[in-house]
Amino acid sequence: MSKERNRLLIVNKVSPGAEGLESLPATLAKRFGLDAFAARQRLLGQGIALLANGPDETLEKITPLLTEQGIEHWLVDPTPPRFAPARVQGFRLGGESLTFLTGEKEVSLDGESRVLGVLADLSGAVVDRDLKRLLVQTAYRGADALSRLDDDEIFKTALQHQPILDLYLLDADYRVRSGVRIFAGRFDPQGLEEHKSYSVAGNLKAILRLIRERADDFQLRCDFGLAALPGCALKRVPPGEAPGREQLAPLTRFGWLMADLWRHQIAAEEASRTASAEIPATLTALIGGPAAAVVATAAGVKLPGMEEVAAALGEDAAKPAPTAQGVPLPLPEELPPLRRHSRRLLLRIFLVAMGVGMALFGVIGETVTALVRQGMRNGLLPALFAGGAFWGGFYYLRLKRHLENLPTSKARSVALGLVEVHGRARRTYAVVSPMTQQPCVFYRLRKLRRNHENQSWEEVSTTDCGPIPFAVEDDTGRLTVDPRGAVLKPRHRQEGLPGQMSMLLMASSVSDPTEKWIEEIIPEGAPVYVVGYASAPRPAASSLRERTLAALRELKQNRHLMNRYDADGDGRISADEWQAAREEVEERVLRQSLATADEDGPRPSSVVIGRPARRDLPFIIAETESEAHLTRGYGVLSAVFLILGLGLAVLALTRLVDF
Repeated sequence: MSKERNRLLIVNKVSPGAEGLESLPATLAKRFGLDAFAARQRLLGQGIALLANGPDETLEKITPLLTEQGIEHWLVDPTPPRFAPARVQGFRLGGESLTFLTGEKEVSLDGESRVLGVLADLSGAVVDRDLKRLLVQTAYRGADALSRLDDDEIFKTALQHQPILDLYLLDADYRVRSGVRIFAGRFDPQGLEEHKSYSVAGNLKAILRLIRERADDFQLRCDFGLAALPGCALKRVPPGEAPGREQLAPLTRFGWLMADLWRHQIAAEEASRTASAEIPATLTALIGGPAAAVVATAAGVKLPGMEEVAAALGEDAAKPAPTAQGVPLPLPEELPPLRRHSRRLLLRIFLVAMGVGMALFGVIGETVTALVRQGMRNGLLPALFAGGAFWGGFYYLRLKRHLENLPTSKARSVALGLVEVHGRARRTYAVVSPMTQQPCVFYRLRKLRRNHENQSWEEVSTTDCGPIPFAVEDDTGRLTVDPRGAVLKPRHRQEGLPGQMSMLLMASSVSDPTEKWIEEIIPEGAPVYVVGYASAPRPAASSLRERTLAALRELKQNRHLMNRYDADGDGRISADEWQAAREEVEERVLRQSLATADEDGPRPSSVVIGRPARRDLPFIIAETESEAHLTRGYGVLSAVFLILGLGLAVLALTRLVDF
């Protein structure tokens, strides 16, 4: 069976003040299950953004709504980057061509070339300037009158900082066939001949001018870091360092995605021109004079193609109205904390008690130092540390074996007890990450401040979304996960200065260069691995009397149903008629109760995976498709602790023998 394509629905954002857009996010949430808050963030503003991704049949139902609102959009089938652009070392200028010299090959463009250029600034200066502009406009003009930097301003700002120019040569179908990457100031400009300059910005301008003169079609994108697209987030280059793979990989992804977008734009324009040129006369008559078409058809005059049009209209009319594919998710609820004895609390109590006891007995200062030396001399302290190391080693070894020996369960056939499940994370509450505005099931946001002494980053505070339940979905169904007390291991990580955060969270410290944030999330739809205790909490069943009273209340509120029991037709329900209605309702409720009484055993959707009651059993939620890297990591930790414990035990034994 062929794998279903996962396409991207990319939109060109519109002004917040546009008419008719206030209800669009709510409509997308109600009919298609999109997050209303995230949809609003991705629809309003300037630039392009990813609105949704998924199969064609789902996204094609969203596009008519966007067309109706006049929002420019594209359904893009993304091409995975097959290679990164080669670094340019020099140039060779011909009469009608320009050749880029790389260490491996030569890449030439001429009058038949189609070239896509991406000018990026990896220092983040463009993003910072754009954000400061938005903040000033928000303060003085309001959120409905925002305007971002235009291409000229972005171009000038990028050239003044750390510019990189990626060039992709496209074939006749606008698919990438080769690419080169130009690092500002790190190439030989002699090949530019009379066009060369003594400045970095001047040489880049000359290269772009030569490309425009020689290429058949050229498009320059300057919005890297400003466009909200998957896998294309700006990763800043630290001051004084050269860009590495971590910073260049998102830029490569952006270039390939822009090539896909350009190809779809060209295809859409050609399809529009073709459709306009080939409208049949029948359709023209139908659009221009529908009344005439109806009269002609009724009179028996056959118009070419009218029968096909009528049949198509009849099929569309017979189709049922599209049903809602999702409902707006509720806001997260605060869960009660788990009742458990904290080992950290017990340890703190022990240390405080020991400190108080030492103070009471006057064991301070030099006496403590003497005790430590005595403990090292007779091997007591190494023995204590060895015991702790052995405990840690065997703990991680036992955890590793738990994960390796636990079979994987499916949602439909999950058993109660300790289980292991694999699937995709699905939200049950409206959780959106504060920094990247991504729908997610968990986020953690850490605030760091630069230490002026050693210029390192120190963690100041940590916040997260709290233990919000979510679902794990596989090909057989879904299970609810209660993450209270779990070890959460997200893989998606984004960091940046406060100026890169959502405007909802910005405060007076936006421009403080000594602070930054790190956000870790488990996005919706990500593969997750969950090990925990599966249980089936049953809601308190209502009694037969309560269900009967509820059915009678519903009957009283429905005048149409009450009229069925008006035997004499006087418009009033007498005592005898009400007694007959009551007996019928009681009998119906009793039959329903008996029909559902034999439903023993929990349904898979009612099973909740949570923290085991026993503290020695694992409860792990990791963003991964397999537990292999977890067991490998626990194995390494176990080996380190056991080796350390063995060394300390040998040291303790040696000191004890020599004592």
